[in-house]
Amino acid sequence: FDSKEALYGEIVAASLSELSRAVRRAVADADGGAARVRAGPRAFHDFYRDNPVDLELSLYLVQGLRPTGLTSELNRLLNGRLIAVLQVIADAILKAGAPSREEANTEAVAAVTHMCGVLLLDKTGRLGTFGFAGDGLADRYLDTLVARLPRAQGGDK
Repeated sequence: FDSKEALYGEIVAASLSELSRAVRRAVADADGGAARVRAGPRAFHDFYRDNPVDLELSLYLVQGLRPTGLTSELNRLLNGRLIAVLQVIADAILKAGAPSREEANTEAVAAVTHMCGVLLLDKTGRLGTFGFAGDGLADRYLDTLVARLPRAQGGDK
């Protein structure tokens, strides 16, 4: 590697590849619209819950926590991988009855944003302070997402 940033980028890229496989596998294995809608964001949550070092490495992808030293090329590559994961989630949401691709994309970003918030608050112990558990809050959010999608209710395949 010609720089520390290149090494860091390779490590995060490998992590994002593992995340992508986990999300794609979960959605593909899910049976029915509601299960597919839940599967992608839940796999995202579970991957980072079970791999906290990967979560810490990937935090640079969250707006507002800008890294220093990453090149625009690395940012494009890594953000592209994250966007591909979001598209898997958005596709499941669209198939479950989101009224448009734009709305499906918005719901996918909202779901991942929620999962990131749950992960951060859970990891820092704040959820426990409030008397909540991350898994329960993740599931509650996914229940509300499914309730907003008409074809997710009917268990379509």
